[in-house]
Parts: sequence; C-alpha cells; structure tokens
Amino acid sequence: MKGRVIDLGAVRDAERTIARVAEMNPGWLPTVDRALQRKLRREIVKQMDEAQDAQLVARIPQALMDRIDAYAEELRGAQPGPSWKRAGVVRLLLTQALDAAKKKRARRR
Repeated sequence: MKGRVIDLGAVRDAERTIARVAEMNPGWLPTVDRALQRKLRREIVKQMDEAQDAQLVARIPQALMDRIDAYAEELRGAQPGPSWKRAGVVRLLLTQALDAAKKKRARRR
C-alpha cells in the first residue's frame, strides 16, 4: 500500500481479538488442513525457484553483513509472514536505494 501507514499495534490487537473470539466459539473459524498448507508452501517455493532471477555474488564487510542481519530481524518482528532471509532483505534494500537515487536524480533536473 503506497502512501498509507499501517498501524501494526492495531493489527496485532485485531489478531488477539480474533483469537479470543475463536476460543469462545470453537466452530467459528474454519479448520486449516495442515497438509494443504505444506503443499501450497512447496508449490510457492517451487515457482520462486523456477523464476528467471539473475544471481549476484558480492563480497561485503562483516560489519555490513551484521547490519543486514539486524535489519532482517527488525523486519521479521515488524512484518511476520515472510521469512525475511538475507537475500530477500538485500533485494528489498537495493530496490529502495535505487528508487531513492532515481527520485534524487529527478529532483536535480
């Protein structure tokens, strides 16, 4: 969602409320088929692996690697869901940096 701020505290409050309602009304939420979840996850991983992404290999200082890992931990806490592995974090940060550089160049013109 571009341009909108998401209140993660409100989201977590809503999740807790839903969990309380589900506890009081056991049949309220549909049951989740764990085997289906695993199958869907495998399919998503397979599709991602088949994507024609180019590979980039770079040597970086350990201090920068530590910063990337720390940012990944922040993302995991702020945005539970994606696993936020190092490659995904680097992709996100590169995209954000390139977008910011493009905007900065455009303002100079």
